[in-house]
Amino acid sequence: MPEARALGAEALGTFALVFFGAGAAVVQAQTGALGHLGVAAVFGLVVTAVLAALSPISGAHINPAATVAL
Repeated sequence: MPEARALGAEALGTFALVFFGAGAAVVQAQTGALGHLGVAAVFGLVVTAVLAALSPISGAHINPAATVAL
């Protein structure tokens, strides 16, 4: 059961990174509202939030394959 919890946490972290990071890149491409620094900030803030929230559960690799391997 702990493995399932870790994999679920990794899936959630990966989803957050792809959803918000790619979303910021799309917003930048369509509107130009964020700039390169804004897109980079979104990626950095998402990684920081995922590390803070999921590190105790799964190590926060933000990659389910790395979690399985470790």
